Amino acid sequence: TLTVSIDSSSPPYAIVAGGMTHVTVNVLKFHAANEPIILQQVGLVLSNGVPADITQVGIWDGSTQVGTAVFTGNNTTAISTLSTPVTVPSNSVKLLTIRADIATIGTGQPGTEGDLVALDYLNSQGVGVNSGATIYGSGSTASAGIRIFKSFPIAALDSTLPSTGVTDGRLLEFKIAADAAGAVSIDQFNFGIGVGTGGPPATDTNINLFAF
Repeated sequence: TLTVSIDSSSPPYAIVAGGMTHVTVNVLKFHAANEPIILQQVGLVLSNGVPADITQVGIWDGSTQVGTAVFTGNNTTAISTLSTPVTVPSNSVKLLTIRADIATIGTGQPGTEGDLVALDYLNSQGVGVNSGATIYGSGSTASAGIRIFKSFPIAALDSTLPSTGVTDGRLLEFKIAADAAGAVSIDQFNFGIGVGTGGPPATDTNINLFAF
């Protein structure tokens, strides 16, 4: 038998700029029971997003690309016949990484700003090394997905603030940058007050934001 699940190394939800290539979106864990299985085909399903959001998908065994899948037209499923068959050892696992090339986003471009794109396991087929029988994989995955934009802001804590906030009220200093994909305009910032230990959380209704 051949069973498939999502591996713990599969990436969490992330924001990605359009036009990026080889973006890891899922890691599939194949398990073969009773005999080694030579994996020949892997089917994928676009569980979120539209086919135009992705130009192509690569299937990787470590640092080696072993297959390619393309979603054509409005089809949300794609089958990859592996260019390099992969052997899943008997009573052991083989990890295959799914990497997507994201479509460009902008006027007249195919990618859709703000789409959540998720790629998951659909089906697979292989041959038992000992039995010679055709074996079909079973299982499912639920990847976190990636949110795609033309570009996006990146916030980071700035360590240059000399104050502790106790004497002058300066509580936080941070910096904002745009991804290398392009400039962005900032519409709003949201802040939260953390809950510490030893008492109720602090409250403040007069928080001011200064830009330098």
